[in-house]
Amino acid sequence: MTSASTNTAPIASTSGTVAPITPASDAAIAPTSEAPLAPTSGAQVAPTRVFDSARAFEHLRRQVALGPRPSGTTAIADTRRYILEQLKASGIDAREQAFIGMTPLQLEMGRHLRIEQPYATTPLGG
Repeated sequence: MTSASTNTAPIASTSGTVAPITPASDAAIAPTSEAPLAPTSGAQVAPTRVFDSARAFEHLRRQVALGPRPSGTTAIADTRRYILEQLKASGIDAREQAFIGMTPLQLEMGRHLRIEQPYATTPLGG
């Protein structure tokens, strides 16, 4: 076996012999003073989002104003439509998707929202 200071690791081949492998650079193994783990330029840093509690409360108020939202009611459809409109207005590619769910009593049709990208490219509501 080779020394750990050379950054090689033994690997068994199919013939049963052990051959060392060497990574392309120390950065592939762990951060070092020469190869830090943190981003090195502003282009690599994700933008910071600021949570707007007043805006969040307004979204909550609008949804609660629709009343109880049991499955299959117009209130749940209106809530789903409101959320979809807000996502699209924020630049998020979202759509309704039908599904069949199993309840203790029967199969039931339902709809949920499917988001096609993991995050918006602009701040929500921005």
